[in-house]
Amino acid sequence: LEKVTSAGIKESDVYIVENEMVFSYLQNQIRNIKISLICTSGQISTTGHQLIKFLVGNHCRIFYGGDLDPEGIRICDNLWQKYPENIVPWHMSVIDYEKSISNEEVDERRMSWLDSIRNPELKKSAEKLRIMKKAGYQENILSEFLDDLKK
Repeated sequence: LEKVTSAGIKESDVYIVENEMVFSYLQNQIRNIKISLICTSGQISTTGHQLIKFLVGNHCRIFYGGDLDPEGIRICDNLWQKYPENIVPWHMSVIDYEKSISNEEVDERRMSWLDSIRNPELKKSAEKLRIMKKAGYQENILSEFLDDLKK
């Protein structure tokens, strides 16, 4: 994107998922629906950050859905802190965490990454994660994501 100076879409909403498998599933399910869906493949690359910056510059509202583990919550919160008017946590609430919970335990080192979370909704999810000590994954709530995209 080094020579790209802007990016925009016809709709004002953009949906971002962290997980490639989730992206592929959703993309296959919404083939005939005009919607902007992006996959960041985990940690957001420099190119991903640049694209988000362009979309925000064009007044897009970005629904970001990540895993409900320390990394996913932190990525969403960092985006929200940078663009609080444009970033909306997408299926990252406590209810979503409870639906997406896995058996994977989260160690204390990773839990410490939740200390700087500022977004109110993400803070609640982070607190529930601290109590349960288990990661929540997008793959476990595919139907919730799909339902939103089909509306």
